[in-house]
Amino acid sequence: MKTGISTINVETKQEFGGLTAMASNIAQAARTVASSLNNRRTGILKAIAKAYSGMLEEEVTVEKAARILNAQAAFVAVLLCGAAHPVLSLACVGWFATALLKCRS
Repeated sequence: MKTGISTINVETKQEFGGLTAMASNIAQAARTVASSLNNRRTGILKAIAKAYSGMLEEEVTVEKAARILNAQAAFVAVLLCGAAHPVLSLACVGWFATALLKCRS
């Protein structure tokens, strides 16, 4: 009877080891995808920062470009939600106000 239990334990350990290896591979793939997406996003923000630099005739960093883009998105949300529910409109106006304050700093 001991032989049966030890066989089950060995099989369970092998299955668990296989699952651990699979989970490790999935985690590595997720890190690779996240890194790739982050690189693309940074590249896009660098291009936007370059465009803003040309328009404003001053150097715009990637962080500043992200703040300006956030303010523009908030402004569009205010325009689109203007006739919507009053609470939604107030939320959009609040978003726009905080986005503008972040642009100033």
